[in-house]
Amino acid sequence: MVEITLKNGSKFQIQTLVFHGKIIDSNGTEPGGNATYPFTESDVNALNNIVPLQAAYNAVFLPVPEEVESAEE
Repeated sequence: MVEITLKNGSKFQIQTLVFHGKIIDSNGTEPGGNATYPFTESDVNALNNIVPLQAAYNAVFLPVPEEVESAEE
């Protein structure tokens, strides 16, 4: 399990990840339909060792710059 801190200060414990998408064959052909690719808890831990999930979360949910906040007021 990997624990990250959310922007509101709460903790989120990641046990599994599930990606939804489509698989494209090595020759570029789309066989059609979507696929689900699950990552188990051990996969999540291994991924976190390579790409820290806290850093990935922080990159996706960047803080709002102060100048933008003051302009909105």
